[in-house]
Amino acid sequence: MIKLFRIHTAVCFLVVFAASAAQAQVQLSADFSTTLRIPDIVSVQESATHLYVLSESEGLVVFRTHADSLQWILTSEGMSDRGRTMQPDVRFAYLYGSGNRLTVLEPTSILGVYSSTFLPAEPFGVSRIGTSLYIAMGETGLGRLPLTDPADFDTAPQMIDTRDTPVFDLVRIGTNLIALDSGQNLLFYDVDGDDIRFSQTVQLDREVQRIHNMNSTLYASDSTGSLYEVRSTGLTRLIAQLSGPVSKITPLGDQILARSTSGILELIESSGRVTTLRADGSNGNYFAVTGQRLWVSNFDELSVNVFFESTQTTPGTDRFRLEPAENIVLPFPRPVLFPLVVHGAAAGEVRFNLRSDAENAQIRGNGFYWQPQSNQIGVTEFVVTATDAEGRTDSTRFQVDVRTFNAPPRFNPVRPMSVIVGELFQLPLRAVDPDGLDRGLIRYHGVDMPDGATISERTGMLTWTPERRQVGVHTFQIIATDQFGAAASLSITMTVRNMSAQPDETGR
Repeated sequence: MIKLFRIHTAVCFLVVFAASAAQAQVQLSADFSTTLRIPDIVSVQESATHLYVLSESEGLVVFRTHADSLQWILTSEGMSDRGRTMQPDVRFAYLYGSGNRLTVLEPTSILGVYSSTFLPAEPFGVSRIGTSLYIAMGETGLGRLPLTDPADFDTAPQMIDTRDTPVFDLVRIGTNLIALDSGQNLLFYDVDGDDIRFSQTVQLDREVQRIHNMNSTLYASDSTGSLYEVRSTGLTRLIAQLSGPVSKITPLGDQILARSTSGILELIESSGRVTTLRADGSNGNYFAVTGQRLWVSNFDELSVNVFFESTQTTPGTDRFRLEPAENIVLPFPRPVLFPLVVHGAAAGEVRFNLRSDAENAQIRGNGFYWQPQSNQIGVTEFVVTATDAEGRTDSTRFQVDVRTFNAPPRFNPVRPMSVIVGELFQLPLRAVDPDGLDRGLIRYHGVDMPDGATISERTGMLTWTPERRQVGVHTFQIIATDQFGAAASLSITMTVRNMSAQPDETGR
């Protein structure tokens, strides 16, 4: 059964940080309009395009994120039985934590599941590079499974050489895979497509429990809640002392939002000072950041829709920043072209620098342009750095996934239904584009629709007030096309009934 979650007018969490003239801070303020009521929340995670909420009673709830709103996509019941640890990336999300089972979630599929498998050992962490998923399996080591096809994923994993070292955590930075052993050694691998090559082992100057990738910088945390920045030599620098072992860290401007495994929510300022936002971990405090909005769970609510803005160290001026670029998926040979937007400086005073393995990508004025070649199919990473006349810099890192084909839109299923003569009937139809450059550019068209029925080309809203002469069964097609011309069809069957019909001579 599919359940829709209403958006209520309520506020359950308000925290405001005043800006300081001496130090830049993130200012949090409450949006008094939006609260999602979802019972028994056990995990909240986000990707660049989706918000995932895992409920013990309702299952997995997935939303498409927009600049100022959420769009519900699907609900899949019973998913919490598969585990409570979710790790999303721009393409999939990975669910585990219940024995040896590993599930790959795909928000564009009907039930939200791409594939699943039972591993030879319990997974402790996963990381995707290209079309391969790497899995930390503790004493069993490091495994790899293909994501090219759902059936291929449900096979025995290929084991990667770890020099007889266990692997308890994984992170990806660029095309480098970094694995953590039982506490004090990091294993570095270089990944090029399907080829993975062991690079080096780096011994840390202390034992740690987990490793984290934040803004392409490697961090580590230990069992006491100490958070460290890790240098290439293995030396660590203490960032902050938190209340307990780290469950999740996310940057908020120049600061870091952290949740402990006990549910305590804390904010780390750039000076290292720690402010406790929520000391009671019993209400969950699972959080996600989507665009300029911070979502925090509070018992049976994903509350509140809080937005944050960075304040500037110098009063009266804007902080110099480069707007983040989103990851892009597009079919070959479509070009990539988008503007580079800066704040806090005039566009003519900003210089851009581009770093990537794609030598044919370039900065054109204040825009990014790349025409992929046939030998550039796959995922390519880019880093754009902006520098203003005062020497201030900011950068954005993004990936472009060039595919050999353009996947058509995918419809949410619609069951046969009955409509009543003379009554206005409206049905919102929705298709999603799994690989479009702009997934909002889907157009809807009707084929062989009944007289009087219409569909909005942009929104997919089907509207019809059937007449008495139309009593009976009607079957027609709805076509959805994406921006590149790929199309998908949905068959709809409606039965028109006349509830005011008089009985015939037999009394029926």
